[in-house]
Amino acid sequence: MMGIDSMMKSSKDLWLVFLLVNISLLVSCKDNNLSLKERIWVEENLDNGIEILSDDKYYFSDIKSEINTPLLKDMCDAYHAFTILNSVRNDMELFFRFNMEEAVLPLEHLKVSNVSDETIRNSANKYISNTFMSRNDTTGIVTDEYNHFKSILIDRYQVDKYGAMSEEIYWNEYDENKRVANFDSILTLRIEDENKARDFLETHIITEKDFDKQCIYLKEYAKTFYNGKARDERFDKLFLKLENQMNQEKYSIYLMEIWRLWRVFFQEGHSKDSPIYNKIYNEMRLVCCRTILNHIIEYPKDIMAINQFLVMASLDNINRYGEYPYGNQVVMEEINLFPEYYYEEDENN
Repeated sequence: MMGIDSMMKSSKDLWLVFLLVNISLLVSCKDNNLSLKERIWVEENLDNGIEILSDDKYYFSDIKSEINTPLLKDMCDAYHAFTILNSVRNDMELFFRFNMEEAVLPLEHLKVSNVSDETIRNSANKYISNTFMSRNDTTGIVTDEYNHFKSILIDRYQVDKYGAMSEEIYWNEYDENKRVANFDSILTLRIEDENKARDFLETHIITEKDFDKQCIYLKEYAKTFYNGKARDERFDKLFLKLENQMNQEKYSIYLMEIWRLWRVFFQEGHSKDSPIYNKIYNEMRLVCCRTILNHIIEYPKDIMAINQFLVMASLDNINRYGEYPYGNQVVMEEINLFPEYYYEEDENN
């Protein structure tokens, strides 16, 4: 089942002020010729990337009046609860990695009133309180409190609570071959000749009018840049292409993959001490989830959209600690998004 269970030192005041005041304007600016990445590095030259998340708010406040059914309340609760889960985890990592006492201070005042479900709200409060109280006693980054709260959320927001969704149904619906003729030949071309594939895909991104097909061409176009051997001047504008696609506020089942690719390419550093721009990543996550939620408001029986929303809401931040022991966890995202570069196909299968 393709549900949610399948899937240095202190920050500069200027950096925090800039993000809190201006980041929404940056994300929503669709006509600017610079991507978010370019604007950060060129205009502001801010390169800290050690960001406290628990002092920020990611709410669906602009469409609050439309959240008037049990399904929509669940969607918003899931998003907000997973944001709390991941934000506290992020700030605990800063506390341990960089001895940042200021990273955990916001936990004392972190509010969960935007979660309407009383059971989940109480669990969130308990998670926050226990994490803060045990911060000096914890020897690991991923605490028992984190694992317990995450298991509660995964159990509460299983997609099969809202409709039938098997792995077979999911992949049948996601199959790009159903939307793009000869899609497999594009995959082959991308592996064999990245430059030629890039030219082909760039042309189709420009001429294609169907949004799903645009997303397919764009995500495959982005993947031609992954190994770094054939990057050219077009790579610098890749971020703007991906951001413009997300900012169109049009629904596609491929929107989440567009965001994940954008995030992986944005995240250049692989060290545990590298700048990690989770605030920016989560701002764009909110843009995409709002788009999916608006689609669900209009089509409340679209189980594929419900699944995409829950999975995207639950995806981890780029954490500093995790399954990959030698750096931050963007490597695990890369392995997931670009398996062809990491796994040799079994010739006998």
